[in-house]
Amino acid sequence: GNCAAAEHLGPFWVDATAPSTVIALNSTSHSAETPSTDSTIDLEWMAATDNLSGVVGYAVDVSTSATWTCDKVKDTTALATSTTREDGSWYAHVCAADEAGNWGDVASAGPFIIDTIAPEVLAVHAEGSTTDGILSEDEGVLTAVTQLAVDFSEIVAPLGGDRGIADPSPYHVLTTGPNGVLDTVECTAIPAGDDVGIAVDGAWTWSDEETVSLQIAEPTGLHAGRYGLLVCDVVDLAGNALPAPFIREFTVNAGNLLSDPNFDHVEAGHWETDSP
Repeated sequence: GNCAAAEHLGPFWVDATAPSTVIALNSTSHSAETPSTDSTIDLEWMAATDNLSGVVGYAVDVSTSATWTCDKVKDTTALATSTTREDGSWYAHVCAADEAGNWGDVASAGPFIIDTIAPEVLAVHAEGSTTDGILSEDEGVLTAVTQLAVDFSEIVAPLGGDRGIADPSPYHVLTTGPNGVLDTVECTAIPAGDDVGIAVDGAWTWSDEETVSLQIAEPTGLHAGRYGLLVCDVVDLAGNALPAPFIREFTVNAGNLLSDPNFDHVEAGHWETDSP
């Protein structure tokens, strides 16, 4: 009835519970949905928790997809990381692993938008004045121009306080003075030489927000003469500026009154109203 000394083996830990989902995943370099010229996305998050074996690392993915299935590959043990990406919209995904090999759910953040490309002027339009709708360099138009529109390669600022309203200050409409030459070609002196500035009454964006329309302040529009549209101090939403001031020169040959689509020469005495 004598008992030998006991032998002990263990403990055997059983941990079948995944660690918690990472919380407070965010970027310290980018704001979600706000374009930035910074190509390096810095990420941080709060540590996940685990009920027994403890968190040992994290899998991290930065991709163009808003969702991700955890690849269960430990990329880091830190609570922060950085990655460099090309222009585009990027989403960050993180999942935690514990010592037993359990993986937690994926936490996601973004999109973080990288934009390093400067905006461009793609085309200029003059209301009712050209057969193809495009106002080309040195083109002559046959109607008094009441509106101009500028197509950009992307949304540009400054925008106004309300959706659809744009700031007219970067857009300058000029006509030549007695020398017949448009002297204003830089943004440092407006107008330059003997050029004369034409007021812009207001500006607004089209539905895609990549086209800005300008209302000419002249009540009957731009009449016969040599003109230029100068665009200055325009940047995209990430802060990339036009690589150089944009200027489009054109001529208005307002000789045929029937070509006026708005019949807006009444105030100048070109048209008379006739009551029925």
